[in-house]
Amino acid sequence: FKLQGEYSSAFYKASDAAAGTAQADVDTWYGEALWILTGENYADAYKKGAMGALKPKNEFDPDTGKGWGLWELGFRVDAFDVSNTANSGSSATRFQGSTNGTTLASGVVSKIDECTYGTGTNTPPAGSCNGGATSYTAGIKWVWNPNMLFKLNFTHTDFDNAFYPVDVGTKSTTVVGGGAVRSAANLKKIDSEDLLMLRGQFMF
Repeated sequence: FKLQGEYSSAFYKASDAAAGTAQADVDTWYGEALWILTGENYADAYKKGAMGALKPKNEFDPDTGKGWGLWELGFRVDAFDVSNTANSGSSATRFQGSTNGTTLASGVVSKIDECTYGTGTNTPPAGSCNGGATSYTAGIKWVWNPNMLFKLNFTHTDFDNAFYPVDVGTKSTTVVGGGAVRSAANLKKIDSEDLLMLRGQFMF
């Protein structure tokens, strides 16, 4: 059985030729629990500070169908959070896919597929382009031998802000915050995502 996790925090700031600046804080973390059902030890894969391949006690032989191989169950939660977003001195900076449309001081809704900081009355307040997501993954791994394995994962992700598909929709001629507004007609907001992934891996 193994527990593992990691956390990181970063501050980003960028400048453009027009002396504009954009900034954001980004925090990320994950935690996972892993359990080998067939009794092998994770410690056996660590040697001299490096992690090698997991080795089944009873390797699976595809020719005869004999041997259990190594079976592992896992559960993982990971997330990221973008906060304290701000922009000044430029109308070109955007935070892609971070919003479902911000109502500006002028009463106009900004682009549906991005959060754009414009100028004057079309400037969203600092922090309105914040975003993030949290994912939950359950998986199973079948290791035939040290060189061959299969993984099956299911992941559900919740987005902090529902958003419309990026760069999809009818583009109007109305210019807001440095670009044209896209129509939300016939588009469905995305607030979550499900992923089922099967992978075979051969190492040599």
